[in-house]
Amino acid sequence: MSPSSIARALDLTTGSVTTLLDRLEDQGLVERRSAPNDRRSLLIHLTERSFARIGPIYREFAEGLIRFSEAMPTDERKLVVSAFSKVADLCSKHVEQATAC
Repeated sequence: MSPSSIARALDLTTGSVTTLLDRLEDQGLVERRSAPNDRRSLLIHLTERSFARIGPIYREFAEGLIRFSEAMPTDERKLVVSAFSKVADLCSKHVEQATAC
């Protein structure tokens, strides 16, 4: 995402986001990169260090979901998967709209 998109999504000033990104970059958690279609624009990317820090959290969450779903009857599991798929589609559309601004 661009810094301005992050600011809008978090309802912060661009100055606050710049300070936040400076701190995250100093810790090696994000990188500022030129946008591929506009070298004047910046995009913020998570680093491998970020993924290493948050990976275990998501791994534990994913393993818990697997255990939960395996204990669920098949017909209920299908309903839940369908509902989550719809929620994921809504989230994707929202992110696309937010990053297009």
